[in-house]
Amino acid sequence: MAKEGEFLRINYTAKTKDDGKVFDTTSEAEAKKAGIFNERVRYGPALVPVGKKQVIEGLDEELLNAKKGDKKQIVIPAAKGFGTRNADDVRLVPLSKFQEQKVQPYAGMPVELDGRAARVQSVSGGRVRVDFNHPLADKELVYDYEVVAEYSKPEEKFAALASDLLPDCKASYNEGVGTLEVPLKVDKSSRDYLVMKTRFYVQAFAFIPETKKLEFREEWGNPQEELEHKRL
Repeated sequence: MAKEGEFLRINYTAKTKDDGKVFDTTSEAEAKKAGIFNERVRYGPALVPVGKKQVIEGLDEELLNAKKGDKKQIVIPAAKGFGTRNADDVRLVPLSKFQEQKVQPYAGMPVELDGRAARVQSVSGGRVRVDFNHPLADKELVYDYEVVAEYSKPEEKFAALASDLLPDCKASYNEGVGTLEVPLKVDKSSRDYLVMKTRFYVQAFAFIPETKKLEFREEWGNPQEELEHKRL
């Protein structure tokens, strides 16, 4: 069985129990079938640091009892899923607050207010009713999952994290020092790379406590030569 802090790689499909509607999955085929396919999502087994609150509570608790090869269906109550609805989290906001940001709200529109995600319920009389409850609050959830891999040693966890966040990089780990070799083909000035690099840095220290130091060895080419090559 997995221990807290170990990594599991899982396939899963999640749906609401009352209507069987799929809202999340690691399967591209299932996503297309359910009408929730997103071309920006990289489908495939998800890497989960067990017991680290990276997934909903009910699934996190279940994975503490899981091992490679397990294939199960579980039902998660709302309290351990996306929570129960709180009437205080439905608020009236002046329309002017949206107009100041040059936003014209409409029913169903996802918004962010005061750093919190919400959804517009209605717009009337210069006021906007906003619901800060999660859209799946009060819902029992059904998860079908399969554990396809598990990682317990720090070097295994480091390699798995690298393959998940920075798949084009070569990872190595020795006595608490993790090294990532970033090849020339990776655009190191791109926003995506910088975001993933930061995420990797944070998670490597947070989820692999044996890590003492990280080294990024980035290979750079001559920008003038690259520019001339593009012109040809």
